[in-house]
Amino acid sequence: MRTAPALIAVAAIVLAACSPTMPGGTLDGIAKANIKSVMISVVNGQIDQFPDPVLVGAGNGKVKWIFDSDEPAYKFPADGVTFPEPPVAPPTTAGCRQVASAASAAQRFNNCGPKQHDTEFHCNSVGQAPPVGTCYYYALKVVPTAGGAAIVKDPWAKNK
Repeated sequence: MRTAPALIAVAAIVLAACSPTMPGGTLDGIAKANIKSVMISVVNGQIDQFPDPVLVGAGNGKVKWIFDSDEPAYKFPADGVTFPEPPVAPPTTAGCRQVASAASAAQRFNNCGPKQHDTEFHCNSVGQAPPVGTCYYYALKVVPTAGGAAIVKDPWAKNK
């Protein structure tokens, strides 16, 4: 009968190892310092985000777009964040030194999709970052939870 406490201890260790937060301050193997949260709100039919542009660090990381309301009236569709070719130059206030192509953005950002019942949208940022000041154009899309037309914003992300 002494094996029951030992089995419980082994089960607790196994379950702890399955936790997404790992020792050393990581989440899914990504250092917390490399996880960038972008707060999203919709005001008068326009998407507002903070920060803008999103500052992405070198190496592996994650960008999380999150509604700033506990019960948002909008949600992220499957294509809530995409990285098309930039149709325009970035604003001068962004401080971009160069603009990445859609192909370069596709190599840098992957595994994108809605999370948390479509109230968050995550993209991994992977690999060696291009030079500091490289900017990525992206399209941010949300849809009303009650149905209706999508709202789109065309912001930028920048390597810091």
